[in-house]
Amino acid sequence: MADRSNSRKLELGRPPEAGAVSIERLVARALEGQIRVPHFQRGLKWRADNVLALFDSLRKGLPIGSLLFWKRIAAQGTVYLGPLRLEVPERADARWVVDGQQRLVALTASLSRPVPLPRGPVDPYVVYFDPAEETFHTPGSEGEVPDHWVALPHLLDATELSEFVHEWAYGANRAYRSALFEAGTRIRQYEVPVYTVETGDEDVLREIFYRINKSGKPLDWPDVYDALYGHDGSGDMTTLAELASHLSNLGFGKIAVESLTPVILAMRGLDVTRPLGQYLDKDRSILEGAAQQGAEVLPRVIAFLRRSHIPHIAFLPRMLVLESLARFFLLHPEPSGRSITLLSRWLWRVLTAVGGFEERTFRRHAVAQITEDEQASIQAMLQHAASVRTELRLDGASDTRSARCRLVLLGLSLFKPENLADGACIELAHLVENHGLSSLPRVIRGEPDNANRLLHPPSLAQLRNLLEARLQGERQDDNESILASHAITSEATRAYRQGKKDLFLSLRRAQIHDRLLGMACWDPLDRDRPSIEYLTSLDEVA
Repeated sequence: MADRSNSRKLELGRPPEAGAVSIERLVARALEGQIRVPHFQRGLKWRADNVLALFDSLRKGLPIGSLLFWKRIAAQGTVYLGPLRLEVPERADARWVVDGQQRLVALTASLSRPVPLPRGPVDPYVVYFDPAEETFHTPGSEGEVPDHWVALPHLLDATELSEFVHEWAYGANRAYRSALFEAGTRIRQYEVPVYTVETGDEDVLREIFYRINKSGKPLDWPDVYDALYGHDGSGDMTTLAELASHLSNLGFGKIAVESLTPVILAMRGLDVTRPLGQYLDKDRSILEGAAQQGAEVLPRVIAFLRRSHIPHIAFLPRMLVLESLARFFLLHPEPSGRSITLLSRWLWRVLTAVGGFEERTFRRHAVAQITEDEQASIQAMLQHAASVRTELRLDGASDTRSARCRLVLLGLSLFKPENLADGACIELAHLVENHGLSSLPRVIRGEPDNANRLLHPPSLAQLRNLLEARLQGERQDDNESILASHAITSEATRAYRQGKKDLFLSLRRAQIHDRLLGMACWDPLDRDRPSIEYLTSLDEVA
């Protein structure tokens, strides 16, 4: 049976115009604003090694692939090509990049940015040519650049290069001079194959873009989503990057675009573990409008997480809970108080089951538990969580990238930690935003244990002295309660003073363990029953 969702005839009136353009002319067109990047293009993903490999291919005359442009009008405005910000006029003959964005930006940004170049090694478009080795490089880890290296923008214009060599300290070196001129000529005159499509139907371009990227190196899910559903000029939220930025304004941290993609799939009730292509081959419009829908649903999810004592997205050991929560709050935007209570228990049970289940299998079935029956959905979710219940273990090294360490930190947050200086409550969201999890201090120096982290600003002057004074009982204020806010009991304090660090960490770990299990409310399970009204309604139906 034909796929009705894609039944509309999508084809070009005539084949693309084929040609070739030199690098020198290509960059000039980009700087003039004739070449534009449409909104459905993916973000910049190339690293420095990709850029260096591109220029090495140009110098050696190796193929770098073709470019595909879409010819249509472009308005006056600001164009961003990597670090370049260009104010460009309206163009009736503009070429919008359908395929080749990464290469175009690498060429334009590396060859035309102002000199002297910035020395930061993290900028992939800061490129130098080494005439001694005839190779391309970025600055070293400390921003160091040998004085015989030549900034790549000098190579773009033959006249400018001649003037540069005349003043260059190594201009008298014949071998250097020859290598530099030859590299400049090869780069400027290299001709890139170009195809230009003329059509007024943007859906045709989306189809071309999809087919190109499906047949070549696969795009990440967020890239495919933005490519198919992002568009320019509507004013609506259409891309996952826009959605992530919108959510970050809520003060809960930025949810990575990679985590948002399965979330919007879950909102549509889809299996998030299946390849995206399986859905798009059947219906290219299946996710249309999902970014805007996420902007409506996910703030409810974030409000629920805060109410459930999750202070910041960075504390979540498992991002997969966002998928089920998004589906639930889409179908039930205003759940009852009883539902919120039970849903919070489900959340903590899943979070504390670190290492207790195979995530792919769990995710495949989790969203399917949620239907339009609010309380039946929660009961099914609780039963699903019970199937993966396991012993809670918190031991391990304090690598904040691990789920177990983040769970320990989440447990510490439940104690409402106070500032060691004055006992003021620490704003944990601000702490994470300003310092991150990896910079959190340790109680015992050099001890790589999960239970050794401290939820406290690391930049506080004399933090080590202040912590030691409190552990040794030298402070007379609310010392015991302030230490208790960091899961350090009086028994643990005594162990610390006696030099029994293993006992100290064990006692602290036990405090965190008990607090986490208290949030999960596993026993007795009969407390998970739905509301009396719901049970009564079931009896009436029966």
